[in-house]
Amino acid sequence: MKSDLLGDLFVKLIALSFGLILLLPSAYKLYSYVVFRSHAAAVYGYVEKAMGDGIIGGRPFIDYQDTQGKVHSFRSKAKTNWLFTPKKGDKIKVLFLRNDPQKAIVDSVFYYILFPLVFCAMGAVFLFYVFQNSWRQLKAHRRNAK
Repeated sequence: MKSDLLGDLFVKLIALSFGLILLLPSAYKLYSYVVFRSHAAAVYGYVEKAMGDGIIGGRPFIDYQDTQGKVHSFRSKAKTNWLFTPKKGDKIKVLFLRNDPQKAIVDSVFYYILFPLVFCAMGAVFLFYVFQNSWRQLKAHRRNAK
């Protein structure tokens, strides 16, 4: 009986660890994107140098103009296209901080929203597994208290 309890506790600790490892960084990525987007200006930039193999997209160098007309360059952290590599001169939506135009990102819904949401959901499933019996016991305790 004691080994079953210890084994169940070990499995729940592992599941809790996996859940937090999946949930916390993904939630932070979503949060930081929302904060960045709320302080950012949107412009269209142009691919200066396509970086990729042509099969699964690429992380190109992008040039864009800020609101004062200065040209800035950066390399995208997010893959800009998944089915093809962008070519030189392709137009891409760029978000940059109004007070610091050097900090910019490519506006990628998949990279900054969908991908983290999938990992948040997976982390939530692990956490649900860990806490489901506790919630059931709490409900049963409340029903018995009435």
